[in-house]
Amino acid sequence: MAFTPLAYPKFNRLKKKLPAPLRREVDAQVDLICDNPTIGTLKTGDLQGVRVHKFTYLGQLYLVAYLVDEAQETIY
Repeated sequence: MAFTPLAYPKFNRLKKKLPAPLRREVDAQVDLICDNPTIGTLKTGDLQGVRVHKFTYLGQLYLVAYLVDEAQETIY
């Protein structure tokens, strides 16, 4: 079952400033994360509970950090 993505306002502001092709790629990666929330690596220490998904676009590495709430089936 797919999870529902909920974005923080800062993510939306930054995404709005991206070029259109990169914005579409970010949306595709968010869809991948919603389908399989364990795709990212789990962080430790102060960032415990945060997962990071890495992807490349045109040779540039991008990271998407997210939190999984399994009780409400949402991803922040």
